Amino acid sequence: MPSVRIGLERLDLFIAKGPSSSWTIPSGSDDYEVGGLANLNRLNNLKGWLRIKVDGKWSSESEARATNLQGKEKLMRLEIEFIRGSSRDNEMMLEGFQPNANLRYLRIHGYKGERIPSWIHDRDYPSNLRQIWIRHWKTRARICLGSFGRLPHLQFLDIPHLPDLEYIESTTTATPLFPSLEYLTVHSLPKLKGCFSRGVGATTFARLKRLELSSLASLLIWDYNLLKGTPEWIETLASLKELDIDDCPQLTSSPEQMTVQLLRL
Repeated sequence: MPSVRIGLERLDLFIAKGPSSSWTIPSGSDDYEVGGLANLNRLNNLKGWLRIKVDGKWSSESEARATNLQGKEKLMRLEIEFIRGSSRDNEMMLEGFQPNANLRYLRIHGYKGERIPSWIHDRDYPSNLRQIWIRHWKTRARICLGSFGRLPHLQFLDIPHLPDLEYIESTTTATPLFPSLEYLTVHSLPKLKGCFSRGVGATTFARLKRLELSSLASLLIWDYNLLKGTPEWIETLASLKELDIDDCPQLTSSPEQMTVQLLRL
């Protein structure tokens, strides 16, 4: 096993092997470590990207906290991938993987838990996040993703392949939601009912430039003060059958005209 160096500044991949781990050690690269999560504790000079693969069963949240991700102020990008383990194992580990508040990029893959970690719900803590990728979460819970809409600098949100996701946001707020979001990708979400579980009383997606969807049949756009014409991305919605646009004061064409134009695509 490569030695763990306290002053290490780059570590592309760390493989955490718990009991019953089935992970095969990669070959042809020196930029990885294998071992207990506590081996990451003192590596507080890590910069750039860190990818943690978690395999096997775990007994407590403290095992994840032993990584001391909160102490890694220079780490800008974090990816956590769950290989195996129960729903409870995954929940404990993700709760313990609380990153430093300077983190800009977060990617979570293969999660089986039924609840979102508390640090994601803390609207002040992860306020510097710019990009979030949520891939192939395997939970069977009918979940919301948390308070992503309140992150002031979030520019990119990618949430495909979440079979039981019903809503992106869970609560209403008087402040703008997704104020900096420019790119939103949502597909393979068969149970998605909408962005919000309850009514929204604030401006939403004020800076959205690109929206990627699949199998969307109905779209409602309302109370959007900046909308002046048909968004270009509507032409990419091959399954869209119904478009309803209302209460957009700067709109230069009527909703009826937009609907007719859409149906002719």
